[in-house]
Amino acid sequence: MTVQFFCEKSMVAGAPACTGQCEACAKASATAEAEDAAEHGAVEKFYESEIAPKLLQIAELCARKDFGFAAMVEYDPPAAEVTVSPKPSNCGPAMRIVAYAMMAEGNVDVLIKALLKDAAEHGHSSTHLSVLQQAMANAQAQAPGEVKH
Repeated sequence: MTVQFFCEKSMVAGAPACTGQCEACAKASATAEAEDAAEHGAVEKFYESEIAPKLLQIAELCARKDFGFAAMVEYDPPAAEVTVSPKPSNCGPAMRIVAYAMMAEGNVDVLIKALLKDAAEHGHSSTHLSVLQQAMANAQAQAPGEVKH
């Protein structure tokens, strides 16, 4: 979050604009940061006390019947919690892809690596994964030991 402060120094006509380093701005910035931390703590506490137990209950119900279940709650972006049941390897391809995406936490490289590993284990019909696998195989053949996936 970017906070813009207008202190007394910046309000004086003809005075140079405050750089945000004066005592008044430093105090206001510290207060805003403390308020943000308190708000984040309250939001996280609400998630932990109200949402997480319900998601766990649903995940347990699904697990009893061997249903795939995946949920992601982004309570303070990018802070998020993921609940997946059962393990992705026991689910169908759509549920595995959803689970991998949630567990990657926005990191596309982690997601692609998980998809490639899943494709090797379970097979796939993706043209794009095939092209990527071929490109990686070609790069590996040209420079053995340098390309890791």
